Amino acid sequence: LKSPYLVLAPKSTLRNWVREFENWAPCFKVLHFHGDKDERQRLIDEEMAPDQFDVIVTSYEMVIREANAFRKFAWRYMIVDEAHRLKNVESRLRLAVQTLQYEQIALLTGTPVQNNTAELFSLLNLLDPTLADEVKSRMFMFEDITGLDDRSIQQVLRQVEVSSLALALKGVSQAVREKITRNLSSRAAEG
Repeated sequence: LKSPYLVLAPKSTLRNWVREFENWAPCFKVLHFHGDKDERQRLIDEEMAPDQFDVIVTSYEMVIREANAFRKFAWRYMIVDEAHRLKNVESRLRLAVQTLQYEQIALLTGTPVQNNTAELFSLLNLLDPTLADEVKSRMFMFEDITGLDDRSIQQVLRQVEVSSLALALKGVSQAVREKITRNLSSRAAEG
């Protein structure tokens, strides 16, 4: 499998992530990137070279502090554990993550998006920034979903469905994708 891969997680779960790679994917060379300033510099100088690792497991704080080192790589896949931490588009973590190059990203979270579409859009934008304007135009007609009646909530859910489908259709030809999206949009508007 072509690497490199990056796992961003809370500091308290880093060892668990490393252990899971050891148990389930021992073929990967995993670099546990964490430590004080001197240790981080040693890791950057000696172990953070493309042929030295397949996966880096690190904390949010480390990617913020050592963003320049992480920006040197085009990550094939990035996993963000507890991704609800990325909802705030102005947070240091979000800004650091946005500067990284990655082909694919998985956002793991068990924390629900709170009562506004801005948080949902923020996470969707990380999944596929090219669809940002399309999704934004659909979602921001409902700035705050608290107090909406059932019909309005159903409209919001249909818009999320259409936007999610657009993400899934990313690999389909542009003409087919536009037709499917247009058809679903008209159905959602009729709703």
